[in-house]
Amino acid sequence: MVRYKGYGRVHLAVADVEKSRAFYSALGMQVREKRSNGGLMMALDGRAYDLDLSKYVPEALTTPRLLNQRVIRIALEVDTEDDLRSAWLAMEAAGFRPKGALDHGARRSVYLHDPDANTIEIYRELPDAQEAYRSQVAEGTHEFADAEARFYSYEH
Repeated sequence: MVRYKGYGRVHLAVADVEKSRAFYSALGMQVREKRSNGGLMMALDGRAYDLDLSKYVPEALTTPRLLNQRVIRIALEVDTEDDLRSAWLAMEAAGFRPKGALDHGARRSVYLHDPDANTIEIYRELPDAQEAYRSQVAEGTHEFADAEARFYSYEH
């Protein structure tokens, strides 16, 4: 079995490249390249590129495969609880209010939406996450029927 190190690039079609640049810059990404088509390549510090932003042009989406593409969530992992709190506060300070935070048992996550309503999850995997998740599955608590009880906030 292949053991992947992580995820690579995400390519998004966006309504307003500049609004998306501001959002992803607030997440800590930097512009690496301005494309001749008006798009941008952005990346986290120390990486070549992670995110490709292209202007959404409906008439260019001519194949059923492209017309039906949807992004459900982009997840960015941080190392510590302080990093998670800092991400919440940084996004809030930049004018992008997080929708909430959720303790999943195996991980803690902050959720927000980019300017095109894509869900962005910033998460911290907790120690023994794999075992915690197995226990949740065995107990039937991984479906989050009680999700409201697991929400928390970093608001001050």
